[in-house]
Amino acid sequence: MKQICLYITFVIQVGCATGKEVIKSDSIQPLNSLKYLISNVQVRGALLVGKFRDDRPTDERNWVAYTGMFNQETPLELDVSVSDFVQKRIQAGLQRRGIDVLGSSRFILMGSIKKLKVWENTNGWTPESSGCVLELDFFIFNSDRRLIYKGMASAMATGVNNILDTTDSNGPVLETCMQIAVDKIVDDSQFKAVLEFRSASSSHTL
Repeated sequence: MKQICLYITFVIQVGCATGKEVIKSDSIQPLNSLKYLISNVQVRGALLVGKFRDDRPTDERNWVAYTGMFNQETPLELDVSVSDFVQKRIQAGLQRRGIDVLGSSRFILMGSIKKLKVWENTNGWTPESSGCVLELDFFIFNSDRRLIYKGMASAMATGVNNILDTTDSNGPVLETCMQIAVDKIVDDSQFKAVLEFRSASSSHTL
């Protein structure tokens, strides 16, 4: 009976590692150890948020997690498209920083995702960790759909919430990247000048 139980346990463990890992985008929070990097700068103004097109190279669109007892290579993906995820996270990030993204505005923010990748370091020589890199171009159009400003934001983050299994940190490290990028957009002096945003107090509280 003991041998049968051990076999069943082994099958369950292997079976859990043969599916896919899905990042639940609505519930992720920044990585605990990197929250200090997010300034959450506050401004006042209004800006609509439009589509962020996924322009990543094809070979950078497949993410991998290493799961189970044997760190089996497992597909890693978001529960929504990357384009929808970036748009929603930027919209939420701008709103958290004092920008009205739900009302009316003469301007709309759109963008192009050049790079977005999440990975795991499980080489066995160093503690497990997760990483993320993000690069995007953003554009401001006026009500006539005329381009009035183009900028770029990038971010990189690595770390782990649980050193015993970094897979649970993939979502948090991704959210950290997104929030750092939103900080850079909002803190862009020309971005604020074009939109006539007013500076407010800064806060590190998430």
